[in-house]
Amino acid sequence: MFGIKNIKIEDFIGGAAKSLDERFKEDLRRTDDRAENVAKERRALRDADKKKDKEFDNAMSSFVNQIQTTLGSGATAQDAVRVVRAYGGDLAGAERAAVALTESADANIDVSALVKQIPGSVVSGADLPDLIAAMRPTSSTRLLEKGEVMGVGIAKGADLGEDINKQVPLPDTPKQFDIGRATIDKSGLLSAKNYSLATRLKEAQLKKAETPDADSYLKSPTQAIAKGDELMILHENDKTSPEYILGQKLRDQGIASLKESKAQDPAKLMTPSTAQSIIKDASRSFYSSAFEPGINSDNIKATLIGTADYIKYFGFAPAMLNSMQRKVVEFSDDPVMKSVVNDEKDKYSLFVKNYLSNFTRANTATGVAVAYPVNKGVATFDADGLPETYNDPISESDATKAAKKGKYRIGDIMNLVTPSGNQLLAVWTGSEWENQ
Repeated sequence: MFGIKNIKIEDFIGGAAKSLDERFKEDLRRTDDRAENVAKERRALRDADKKKDKEFDNAMSSFVNQIQTTLGSGATAQDAVRVVRAYGGDLAGAERAAVALTESADANIDVSALVKQIPGSVVSGADLPDLIAAMRPTSSTRLLEKGEVMGVGIAKGADLGEDINKQVPLPDTPKQFDIGRATIDKSGLLSAKNYSLATRLKEAQLKKAETPDADSYLKSPTQAIAKGDELMILHENDKTSPEYILGQKLRDQGIASLKESKAQDPAKLMTPSTAQSIIKDASRSFYSSAFEPGINSDNIKATLIGTADYIKYFGFAPAMLNSMQRKVVEFSDDPVMKSVVNDEKDKYSLFVKNYLSNFTRANTATGVAVAYPVNKGVATFDADGLPETYNDPISESDATKAAKKGKYRIGDIMNLVTPSGNQLLAVWTGSEWENQ
């Protein structure tokens, strides 16, 4: 039970309530049933999350240990996790990394020489279980907010969320660690070394002819794009090499052919892999201009550690999403491409929420407001470590005008009032305020 019986009818309808006592008791019963049902659903969600987390931890531990072994006796768990992050930071990336490095090590290739470790600020105190927990997919289960679950009938003013949150506590969000990054020279791995001389000669001939060979593996625009991507990834460390240049040419030819094909038959759906390739290509220059080479949509989550990383991301993310949307239009509003772009928009929204969640207070460890990203030129902090601006929220339109004049910086968090009267926390991204 959730303490609903302690509510007095006078709290809702005044002292003349005796004649409605039976109805009130029924409403209390229904209210308590609602609380129990919601709690039951949330226990199931929490237990499902725990099961998924355990499965993730077991699989990721296996891959990380395998990678650590290939890096040599001096390698640490942090070294292996950095490699996983370089491959995207998820289970699929971890498996690719484990396979690529293990088969190379088995072929007597010195894998450690191909991996450049760039340590972060955390060099100790983060053991393997903590590092793996930090890579878990973000759960969609969250605490109930005020007013989200209310009572029934006469008891409709009773807010049930706080009691339910206490009855069904959620696990703490895993701590994130700035352990740095790793870069891998993939051209030295076995998969690249197995690139046969015959294949190289064939590609050189295709480059010279500047047209795909219809009798070879390039029988469709999709195949041309895939082959181009493969060559560019294998030779990304030498963008002046004939192989990389050929990859660019094949990719450009494939995209041009695909556009023409879509224009002739708009109803024909693009394959998911091709849609993802084109959309990621639209984002490549944005990531490379803000972060080091190799950072992309797949591994950006592991890269966003402190406020500085998020500010870099917010500086280009809105423009990048607009660029992706234009790509969809170029390909006749292909539904598969739309889905890929929607995934990117969801990821952006998640990062905004994470930022607002992680950086809305001062550094509690020191008591000094150094972790708070608000522009100190326009905000001062109160005793709780919150900017005094929070006590006097400003209108969204006024804040937008001020931000565009340079009063606020990318990453600043403010307390705003929307035109509809809602009050919310939002972060300035350089073009607009975002809160989800």
